[in-house]
This record gives sequence, C-alpha cells and structure tokens, in this order.
Amino acid sequence: MQDLATLERAITPATRLIWTETPSNPLLNVTDLRAVVGLAKKAGAMVACDNTWATPLFQLPLQLGVDVVMHSVTKYLSGHSDVTVGALIFKDKGPWLEKIGGIQREGGAVPSPFECWLTLRGLQTFLTASARMRKTRNASPNFCPRSQNRRSKPCTIPVCLRIPDTSSPPRKCRASAA
Repeated sequence: MQDLATLERAITPATRLIWTETPSNPLLNVTDLRAVVGLAKKAGAMVACDNTWATPLFQLPLQLGVDVVMHSVTKYLSGHSDVTVGALIFKDKGPWLEKIGGIQREGGAVPSPFECWLTLRGLQTFLTASARMRKTRNASPNFCPRSQNRRSKPCTIPVCLRIPDTSSPPRKCRASAA
C-alpha cells in the first residue's frame, strides 16, 4: 500500500473493496488512508482498514474517509489477550452492514457476557497501557516505519493520530508526528 501508483494500476472495474492495515504488522508500514480512499472512490469501491495496531485512541480511519474499520479486540483493546473478540465499525448503514448484521444474528457470532466483562475489564486500563506504550515508543531511537530512512530525517507518521489531551473534549484529535 506504500506505492499508490501500483495500487491504482491494480484496481479494475471488478474491484469492490480495498483492504488495508496501517500501521501494518509486523513492519509498521504506514498507508496514506486519504489517498487510498480517493483511489477507491474513483473506482466505486469501499475501503476497509484493520486498525488493530493503532487502536481508536491513536487513529480514526472513519474520519479519514474509510468505510469499514476492523479491530481485533483480543489484542490491545481487551488488554489481556484472554478473549477472542473482534469488531467491525461501519461508517454508514447500508447493504454491507445489513449482511454482516444478519450473519451475526443468524450465526450467533456474539461474545458471551463473560467475554464482554473481560473486555470491559481490559478497557479500564487501556489509556494507562497506551500512554506507557507511547512513552516507550517515543524513547526508542529505532521506532520508525521501515518505509522511512531512519538516519536522514525524523520519523513522522502521516496520518491523523489521536493524542489524549485532558484539556479538550474526548472526540477531538490533532495531527501529530510520531
């Protein structure tokens, strides 16, 4: 997803969905979501983003134009990796939401009350854990997406990062360099 020209050439009239993950795992490559959304919209395709690594605390793909956001709640959001839970967040109501909702209702693909409790337990420490991860990341001279040259320029992540700021309302975000 780093090479937008290659992505544009790969899009065909049959393309209906472009799936991305940013930052990617394990290489931490960062995708310009706004640019991908622009290419997808020209082709009439949707964009889905796996936002597991960034979490909704640091990146809000829906605000960047993405149609569907996925989170593996098992990882960062639950905090303890003791549940198997995922989440899909849709920007708009529509046929995809209806289809996925139908599968969920008919297949029983919902977490149990205990899994929900475990997830809520993990969310109680999510902000503290995220702040510590960010502090560690900022202290590491080697943190930088591999697509950038670590020696010739400072590391920046060209996406809207949501940085906790106790002086502003909770849904505010400001762009930031990592």
